[in-house]
Amino acid sequence: MTIIEPREDLKLIDLEQPRPGFSRFISSWLMQTGGLTLLVDPGPTSTIPVLLEALENIGIRRLDWILLTHVHLDHGGGLADLLKAYPSARVLCHPRGIDHVANPERLWEVSLKNLGWIAEMYGRPDPVPRESLHFRETMEEGGVTIECHDTPGHAPHHLVFKVGDVVFAGEAAGIFLGLHARYYIRVG
Repeated sequence: MTIIEPREDLKLIDLEQPRPGFSRFISSWLMQTGGLTLLVDPGPTSTIPVLLEALENIGIRRLDWILLTHVHLDHGGGLADLLKAYPSARVLCHPRGIDHVANPERLWEVSLKNLGWIAEMYGRPDPVPRESLHFRETMEEGGVTIECHDTPGHAPHHLVFKVGDVVFAGEAAGIFLGLHARYYIRVG
């Protein structure tokens, strides 16, 4: 398990997949600020045990908010399983994504059709209780302001979150992959 700490209040938790080419590919951000604990994109169902172990090792006993940039399996597929471990956590999700997270059957069917074995590797998402799902363009709590910016493109239900001086972009700008000591950038 790899945890990178770019600064004291921010950690990047690698959610390595069991296939070649999927290392340092999916990760979750953990931010602790103003007495709040925020987690951005819990990742797929298959890696929730890795995420839970990392959170335990860091000493996280409570998640206040889970910020979901979009509902694709690799970013939010494991949300229901994470909420089983942190049932009081609230989720910020795009209004267009709420139905897909509360009832993920169609999301799963489309993912299987489009991704095949990759969807199976990520794992089937379970439904998330609607009462856990919220959306506000701007939210203030404990002196912390979270801004939600609608950024359709990669997905019509994509959000970028700004928390203080940090922007969590999900896949709004694209992704980069480290390949043979070089970087490959794919625009989202």
